[in-house]
Amino acid sequence: MKTTIILGAAFITIAVIIYTITIIFEIKQSKISKGMFRLFILAVAFDFLATTCMFIAAGRLVLNTHGALGFTALFLMLIKLIYVSRFNIKHGHGTKLPKNIQIVSLFIYIYWIIAYVNGLLTAMH
Repeated sequence: MKTTIILGAAFITIAVIIYTITIIFEIKQSKISKGMFRLFILAVAFDFLATTCMFIAAGRLVLNTHGALGFTALFLMLIKLIYVSRFNIKHGHGTKLPKNIQIVSLFIYIYWIIAYVNGLLTAMH
């Protein structure tokens, strides 16, 4: 197996762990603390690194089901990062998030997990 694929798999696994931690805290506390926000940035960075590794390993842009799900999931996480950044600038870290934002965050997380599991299943075949 190529080193870039192994690195990509490791990076995406780190991202899923960090995304899971941040979403659990976000839902339980109804807010994103400064520490959780930093962890979320780290998760997005690992997600981006994993996507880059897989792109390099494939040698081209692959838009199969997993490719489309994965790129969309990363894009949604980037949108969430931008939104939460703007929210924190306007209201301050640790401010209670509106319920609809928590629901959207959970939806994005579930979508991302679907993309992650689809990648695992695709790799097994």
